[in-house]
Amino acid sequence: MKKMHARGIRVLPGGDYGFAWIPHGTNAKDLEYLTTMVGMIPMEGLVATTKLGGKIMGQPETLGLLKKGYVADILIINGDPLEDISLLQDKEKILAIIKDGKFHKNLMS
Repeated sequence: MKKMHARGIRVLPGGDYGFAWIPHGTNAKDLEYLTTMVGMIPMEGLVATTKLGGKIMGQPETLGLLKKGYVADILIINGDPLEDISLLQDKEKILAIIKDGKFHKNLMS
């Protein structure tokens, strides 16, 4: 995968999340793998999981961007994941989760 990325081939994360061995909420570990094992910088990993994820799922007009008319799933993090991508794995750093445009978790108020 490292060689593929170095050659400009798109590498995206993915998995069968929701099982006992890969529970929901652990997919942020894939972002760390993209940086430590594939050689991406954090921004490349974030783009691979958002913008490119929408494209590979065949829904680039509604998924993967913060834009009017798109499905709004947003994490608000205490820290800068571009400096430390592992912040996305720390539940204490997640201040808010917005799912489908509505607050699912809000620790900011």
